[in-house]
Amino acid sequence: MQVTKSMFEQQKPQLLENLRRSIFVAFDLEFSGLQKPKNGGRHVAERPRSKMTLQECYASTREAVEAYQLLQVGLCPVEWREVDKTYVASPANIYINPIVSPNLGVDRVFSLQSSTLAFLIDHGFDFNTQLRHGIAYLSREEERKIIDSWCEEDRNREVLTIDSGSQQFADDCIKALEEWENDPDAPWDFINITTDRNIMSNYQRYIVHQIVRTRFPKLISQGRETFVCVTRQTEEQKSRKKAEAKDVFDEQLHTAIGLRHIIDELFEPKRPDGRKTVLVGHNCFMDLLHLYNCFIGKLPEKVEEFAELMSKSFPILIDTKFLATYGDDSTTANSGSTLSILDSLLRPQTNPKIELHAEANTYGGDNHAFHEAGYDAYITATILIRVAARLVHESGWQLTPPQLQTHQTEPPSHRTTNVARDVASEAKDYVPMEVDSEMPGIKDHGVGLAETMGMVGVVSQQPQPNQRPVSFLSLGVSEDEKFRDDVKTIPGFYDGDNSKFWEPYVNKLRMFNTDEGVLKLPRTRDV
Repeated sequence: MQVTKSMFEQQKPQLLENLRRSIFVAFDLEFSGLQKPKNGGRHVAERPRSKMTLQECYASTREAVEAYQLLQVGLCPVEWREVDKTYVASPANIYINPIVSPNLGVDRVFSLQSSTLAFLIDHGFDFNTQLRHGIAYLSREEERKIIDSWCEEDRNREVLTIDSGSQQFADDCIKALEEWENDPDAPWDFINITTDRNIMSNYQRYIVHQIVRTRFPKLISQGRETFVCVTRQTEEQKSRKKAEAKDVFDEQLHTAIGLRHIIDELFEPKRPDGRKTVLVGHNCFMDLLHLYNCFIGKLPEKVEEFAELMSKSFPILIDTKFLATYGDDSTTANSGSTLSILDSLLRPQTNPKIELHAEANTYGGDNHAFHEAGYDAYITATILIRVAARLVHESGWQLTPPQLQTHQTEPPSHRTTNVARDVASEAKDYVPMEVDSEMPGIKDHGVGLAETMGMVGVVSQQPQPNQRPVSFLSLGVSEDEKFRDDVKTIPGFYDGDNSKFWEPYVNKLRMFNTDEGVLKLPRTRDV
């Protein structure tokens, strides 16, 4: 789905429904730069030292995120269709526009890194589409500031402040208005306030408006090019005008919030089952910083604080680069785990079945569109499903028919517009624990993430053939008959026993350029 400014309000309900029905949401972002500019932006890129600490990497990335902007957002909600055991992907590609209505007082600096600009142009990025048809956005922090400013401005309308050089003009204005208002035989039901030369500056018009607001509650003013027209008004008219002004402000604010109406559903979902979003990205550390900075607010200074914020919003967050390179910290693993390489390795894999929603069929077949955010989000979703399926097969996890059926998509011909079916209300508590990226086994990992989210089978209670998590990169990519017969689904994220499969992989971001190699997010009960 290509989401445009002209169609956004019509497309928004479908976008929200897809998110609320999903079992997980893959995402990808495109931005205008990768490194913070130095020396006024005229510099030769420095060769970084071989490794940084996590804090150094976070600080450097944070500076770049604050210097540059988001250009494009890709979201790919994935649902499970039980009737034919198929994952249905609904990718959306969304250009975003940094321009905000001047009436709201937000004026952004839009910066581009030349190397990033060249890269995006080479990959077909359309800046005209972004600026003409992109969706507006405000962060929550920007929204609060705009509302506070509007309220402050509304209060200031009740305060008359005049500089000494304009005092005589103000006195003459007050005198003329008093005489006209108190004259029962006034020949006209209005009075025009102007100067001797029939020329008024913006500031003089402002003074007249302020005088009328603060000194003459029964009058109303309307600005013209060379004068201000003042008429009588009832209390009802006054209240109606104030309400109309508030309506105009609210409409402008709603439009400016724009894409954040969708992003809020990621951070604070209104799902029928009350669950948090399972968020999936590929090599998504910088993407997460941009997501927070663009739509929520200022990034914290410490990497630990950021990790805590992400964990609270997304108790289950999966980096498919970490998933694919689990158990292999080599440079070869880094270079061999790009999105396009993993896609080429996994594309021949036919199980589990993955289907594109009808509105996203342009991404089907051999229509590769790497570095378009919507397409990359879709490929990230397919990588999660296919890598997980291979890991399930090689580790010997046995899946049985699901105990709970939820969020199961009807075939396209029977698709309804209802948000999602209700699910069982009881859930197991998630037991927080720190899981080392090289943990030796998973049979003693505790309760798991929570109950089923639908779409998946429940892990058999029989002893598992191989309790040790395996590395995808150590596996072949052949798809034998046993694999095709065994692997129809992947383990669920919200199912006590089944979710144990994910414990070595969730809430860890791959950071090959750091000493630590992995950023571990705190585990939380808020699932």
